[in-house]
Amino acid sequence: MSNTAAHLVEHIIAPDVTLQQWVLTVPFELRLLLAAKPDALSAVGRIFIQEIQRWQRQQAGALGFERAEGAAVSFCQRFGSSLNLNLHWHVIVPDALFVPEVTGERLDTLRHRAPTRLDLEEIVTTIAIRCVRWLEKRGYLRGEKEEDPAATGDTDSPWMRCLRGSLGVGQLQRWAERGRPEKIAAPARGRALQKPTQGLVAEHLKFNLHAGVSVPGGLPAARERLLRYCARPPLALERLSVLDDGKTSSFEP
Repeated sequence: MSNTAAHLVEHIIAPDVTLQQWVLTVPFELRLLLAAKPDALSAVGRIFIQEIQRWQRQQAGALGFERAEGAAVSFCQRFGSSLNLNLHWHVIVPDALFVPEVTGERLDTLRHRAPTRLDLEEIVTTIAIRCVRWLEKRGYLRGEKEEDPAATGDTDSPWMRCLRGSLGVGQLQRWAERGRPEKIAAPARGRALQKPTQGLVAEHLKFNLHAGVSVPGGLPAARERLLRYCARPPLALERLSVLDDGKTSSFEP
């Protein structure tokens, strides 16, 4: 986490541009499918970045630039705060595009405005429609009486049992001797579920898009802190605690 963030700040990302964090959360109904199907997971992430950059090129076109190119660093996270299966993407995008000079020897930086709520509504609508079409075309979305394609032929594997067991939102679970998840009636210690994000956010077909966090240029420590957050692992020491029965919990006391 720390090495990745430091490398990006020191060697990859231009130091003088504002960094915008875009976060896409997929519908609960698609999380098991995307976790089990790598091609579907890659497609959704690719569509997400393509639509951000399409919006950026529109901003460049309005300023009279047709050859501008964008840049992005994408982090796909599979976990929520209680180690539940929660597939979502954190994408760091400069609020700028890069225009090659006529000679092709260097790039000029073309800054554009920050996204608005209306921009997010348009982008997330297109993302949702494109993702649903992609999944339908490849037979990943089923009708009411059809079998779940994510589970076909793999229902009883340890992999699928772990994925299904981790779908619970904000609930501790433990595994019985035969490998089946059983819910703990009342967690001894826990934290409230995170409240919905306010501010620069939009939603369509339960695809949720947030872009309310940005860091201006010239603040390397803040930029590195943002990137560490995006690259963080599922476990953090400050969020681990020991329950009364001696078992470890991912909730804070």
